[in-house]
Amino acid sequence: MKNELLESFLAHKTIPYETDVDLKKKTWIHRGGKADYFIMPQNTLSLEILMTYLYHNKIHHLLIGCTSNLYVLNSTNIPVVVSTLHCNQYAIKDSVIECDCGVQVAKLARQMINNGIKGFEYLTKLPGTIGAAICNNSSVKKPENSIAERLVDIDIITPSGLRTIKAADLHFTFRSSDLKKKVLEGTILRARLRKETGNIVEMQQIAKENEAERLVLLDGPSQNLGCTVHRPFCNGPMSLKYRVLCSAYSKFLSFWGKDELNKKKLLKNFILSVTGHKRLIPYVSDKLIITFIWKDENADDVFDEYLEFMREIYKTDQIEIEIIK
Repeated sequence: MKNELLESFLAHKTIPYETDVDLKKKTWIHRGGKADYFIMPQNTLSLEILMTYLYHNKIHHLLIGCTSNLYVLNSTNIPVVVSTLHCNQYAIKDSVIECDCGVQVAKLARQMINNGIKGFEYLTKLPGTIGAAICNNSSVKKPENSIAERLVDIDIITPSGLRTIKAADLHFTFRSSDLKKKVLEGTILRARLRKETGNIVEMQQIAKENEAERLVLLDGPSQNLGCTVHRPFCNGPMSLKYRVLCSAYSKFLSFWGKDELNKKKLLKNFILSVTGHKRLIPYVSDKLIITFIWKDENADDVFDEYLEFMREIYKTDQIEIEIIK
């Protein structure tokens, strides 16, 4: 829907935008309907000006970065989408690293390691932007391997104005924060991360080992959003009935000399079959069952069944990705 006042504002502030955008061409897994306006502020000042305007005029909008944690349904049409990807500057200062919200985590992590700054060794393959990683409290392997653990404070534009908020006041929990839970409404403009020096060679080795481990344990980033649901063992293990079945089948596979990767795939196929969800087999990761893969157009049709399977097996309704309907 055309919004002449918004177009006039964007032209006056020289903020680039596109109209009638197919979101399949913009999102990580190539899903989504249409955006009436797709706006791309070129720096955090333009982002602050834009978000102030959107909040003041109560214009419904979706803020995105890399969209590596976002599933926009194909039926969803959004009046305004704001991309932070051009807000991507950072500076190493005396005691902090100051980062725009759109800085990509993996790129920053590699640069920090090369500059001898520790705390980023596990983040060199983490997709997404600094802003999203803070909002989602994204981590690798352990909660302490997260951007939130390095965070000093953020500058955030809210409906009531610009604020600086300390890390503790975002109330981080496992894969969540007050921003993700919508307790706090606002858009992160920039973040300041604690700067500590470390041994470059040791950090490079940790990063190399972690990247190799991720290749074995996880699918690559293509066509998936990482862990789709909350890690099951944080909510309690698999129900006893399915644990017994999987344990017996695993021993059977070991007896026949199956390697670990083949065992995982066969176990996945087994549990999906015995629970009556055999048609999900092509869409569930062979490496990690809590990862869903949008490998073709039919994936959208079976995604709800996948969530049903997760509830049945792991008794969890906690979804880690954001679904825009």
